[in-house]
Amino acid sequence: MPCFHRQPHDEPDFVANLVDLSVSPQDGANQLLVDYMYHLSRMARSVIELIPTGQLHGLSWDLATCIHGSVVDALFAKQQHLRSLRLTTDVECCTPCEQVSIPFRHLTCISWHGPSTVLLGSLQESLDVNQEQLMELEIDLVWPRVTRDDVDSDFDDGSYHCSGIMGFWHIPVSSCLDHNPWFHP
Repeated sequence: MPCFHRQPHDEPDFVANLVDLSVSPQDGANQLLVDYMYHLSRMARSVIELIPTGQLHGLSWDLATCIHGSVVDALFAKQQHLRSLRLTTDVECCTPCEQVSIPFRHLTCISWHGPSTVLLGSLQESLDVNQEQLMELEIDLVWPRVTRDDVDSDFDDGSYHCSGIMGFWHIPVSSCLDHNPWFHP
């Protein structure tokens, strides 16, 4: 799977890539996705730059896309005291070429739907760094290759059950730590 994140020094003309007929349809689709992710990241960084330093207390990224490391870096540069971070990302979005670090040290709430296996290390680091003040934790893990064939519709009421879901945790961390003698950080 190609990396869908363009490096900051690569800035090809987006329109030229759209009309390049010399590439295969699959390569063309991949290139469009690469260009989309690059421009989405650039727009997000532009918005972050407009927000006064230290003004934000929380951020939600509910786009179900990759979140480029440069977006998190730009956010951290201006909003180091963020208290709430809620992410909904694409479970398949990141490859080893794109490591995203979550450097915030004042988080009381972390919610992450669809972290890729590549980013679980970043999630663990963020939990370690914020364990003293963390009050709310919500993690939604999904198998990376859930397809339409993985969805069962055997229920009489027409509802669906996705067999690819690993688990859904919504845990008030403070009560979990207070009432579980087996947990010792």
